[in-house]
Amino acid sequence: MRWATFAGDLLPTESELTEQERMRAQQERMRAQQERMRDQQERMRAEDLEALLQRYRERFGDLPE
Repeated sequence: MRWATFAGDLLPTESELTEQERMRAQQERMRAQQERMRDQQERMRAEDLEALLQRYRERFGDLPE
């Protein structure tokens, strides 16, 4: 037996609500992991650019203004 609204829409069962919450939590964990990976990639890119700039300065001196 399931509950329904006056409009006839079926309401989710307790197990369906639990599953929906589990899925939302899993999606949030995945989103957070992707964000951490993007942050790490950004840091690595910044470090690479700093190293490239340092090599340029060692070879050619400071950048012209």
